[in-house]
Amino acid sequence: DIAPEISGDDVKRAFDRTEMPRMVAPLITTFWLTDLLDKTLNPPLPELRNAEGEELVFLSLHYRLRPGVSAKRVREALNKLSDLRAESATFWNWLAPGHAPSGHKRSETRSLTFVSTMDDGSLVLGTLELKGGILILSVNSEDRAERGREMLASVLDGMVQEPLTERQETGWPDGDHAVTNDRDAEIPPEDARLIVHESLDTHYRRQIEEPIPLLGDVSPREAATSTEGREKLVAWLKGLENHMAGFEPPDPMANYDVTWLWDELGVADLRR
Repeated sequence: DIAPEISGDDVKRAFDRTEMPRMVAPLITTFWLTDLLDKTLNPPLPELRNAEGEELVFLSLHYRLRPGVSAKRVREALNKLSDLRAESATFWNWLAPGHAPSGHKRSETRSLTFVSTMDDGSLVLGTLELKGGILILSVNSEDRAERGREMLASVLDGMVQEPLTERQETGWPDGDHAVTNDRDAEIPPEDARLIVHESLDTHYRRQIEEPIPLLGDVSPREAATSTEGREKLVAWLKGLENHMAGFEPPDPMANYDVTWLWDELGVADLRR
């Protein structure tokens, strides 16, 4: 039955093909606007992944040489590994067999892919640096860290201690970091500072050759070659300096000097 205050014509008009959309239009518009505002004010951030589709996490494994083990002995052992390419007497690139992959593991969410390759297209899985009695393996995923452990164990057994691991989550937060020791041993503050600073050197040495979204998806090295790129590069470097200035002792990140980056990229004259 139809209520007496509502006529049959009212009901017919309400369900009319033209009238119905007109009635619900404000509701649809409200839902659409709410969704648009949410996406605009809180845009979903893409995941950061490496060439193999793994979540991007910067890890540095610090192997202290055992007493009596010389750097020469470690160097000779590393040079036996076919996947390592020596760039100097103390620095190696760890390369994947073959060339850089044409694709990577699919992710259901948006992602940015960071790929580091050599001039011949070989995919760089990580780097090794021998410095001050410590061998540093730097990689950008948990899986690569584990594979690197296994690779080094095959030739360095008995030459190095269990590694100290420094982790830097990338994501989009403020760059929180953590230093952990697989042996749960107490680390003297000065040793922790030295390890972290050396790791940062390795990290930024690699990063200046890789694309950075804030620079227009070009590397800092490439950005330094154009006027527009240098302006963005200066802003990036100043932001990095300000970030580092926020750390105070005893934090091992404190007092890290990024001046060398300005010199390395040839923009020291723009630093004010």
